[in-house]
Amino acid sequence: MTDTLDPEFNRILTQREKEIVADYEREHPDFFSAGTTNKEKIDYLKKIKKIRADEKMDRQKQFAKLDRAVEQKTTSTVTTGAAEQILKNGQFLKFCETAFAKVWLGDAHILNAVLLTAANGRVLNAKDGIHLHVTGTTQVGKSDSVKAALQFVHPYDRLIKTFSAKYLFYADSDLHPNTLVFSDDTVFEPETASLYRGMLTSWFSGVTRGTVVNHQKRDLRIPPRISLILTSVESVVLESDDGQDESRFLTLEVRRTPEQMRKIRQFIQQDHPDIKPDLETIYAAWNLIVPQSVKIHKTIDLDLPFREFKRYLTLCQAHALLCNRTETTDSDFLAIDQFLTYSKPMLNATTPAFTRKEAAVRSCLGERKKAIPDLVSETGCSIQDVYRALHGRDGTFQQPRGGLMQKEPRLEYVRENTPGVNDIHLFGLRK
Repeated sequence: MTDTLDPEFNRILTQREKEIVADYEREHPDFFSAGTTNKEKIDYLKKIKKIRADEKMDRQKQFAKLDRAVEQKTTSTVTTGAAEQILKNGQFLKFCETAFAKVWLGDAHILNAVLLTAANGRVLNAKDGIHLHVTGTTQVGKSDSVKAALQFVHPYDRLIKTFSAKYLFYADSDLHPNTLVFSDDTVFEPETASLYRGMLTSWFSGVTRGTVVNHQKRDLRIPPRISLILTSVESVVLESDDGQDESRFLTLEVRRTPEQMRKIRQFIQQDHPDIKPDLETIYAAWNLIVPQSVKIHKTIDLDLPFREFKRYLTLCQAHALLCNRTETTDSDFLAIDQFLTYSKPMLNATTPAFTRKEAAVRSCLGERKKAIPDLVSETGCSIQDVYRALHGRDGTFQQPRGGLMQKEPRLEYVRENTPGVNDIHLFGLRK
């Protein structure tokens, strides 16, 4: 036992360990040789427990592989033949879009983003990892859209559940290279942000985290090529003045007009066909899309930040793979150019992302101008945080260096000066 600073807790731990040893010796009399100390017995039992836990995890992984192999073997010849034909003709994306339209109205760009993200893990020479962030106001159907699209990814390659940030480090049996991890209505607490940042920056190698379990050091690992699909309200909510976290995501916005919302409500009330046969064909096709390299057929030069440029090339490679090609063509670049018209502008010199506090302050602004105390009260932020959200970490109201004063083109600022009284700073949004 490792002593703590609490004597009473130490006593409880000692008593508990004695009970564990006693229970084991009752079930296995004469197991330990004479003279074996209590600590040696506990260390041995811990070792046995760890070995059994590792064996259980290995069995789970083997069972998952066997289940997948059985599924591939039992897929009907007709379904496999249909999948082979669809891939051969380069019609996989079109087939998915047609089936998707049977169960969801619009949002083909969300489906394409999910499919490209899933294909990304199968491109062995991918330039970067693709991680999807779907954002939009509440109750516009962004989660429903993503969940509908995720049906078109092989069940073996997706992890959809509510979980804490640490869960992924213990989810060995659920994770394997090319798994899509979906988190709905994500709140980027500091620990969550740190975990996701590690996954994004270490997509090729995986993430290893040292910890202590039952007084024993242990390395926990998230495999390589794990991609994130997140949904959240409005803009990204990580804490960084330069938006570096958002720039790691392919961000798509879901915006609805009242007319679009009306059509979606009507669509939801209609009877929809069973797409299970279509999905079986799609899953068979995923089984046939083997990991391989995709050559980029030409040299291009786009005036994009380095990270965005790599992501652009990766999307073109993924699109080619879904079209059953091992080398890109001009059609892949054209398709990705069209697809990216739906993408929210990523971080660059003119369209930076909002941080959490900037988004909070912006959400309180309207046509009626508000003073700093009003924004402090409505956001719950400190006055220093509100100042920083407005003019940047090192800026002033006269010379902003970031913040909403440089990022939000609709922002209006008025300074009221009364002799003998502190200046009043007022902010609002133009129509």
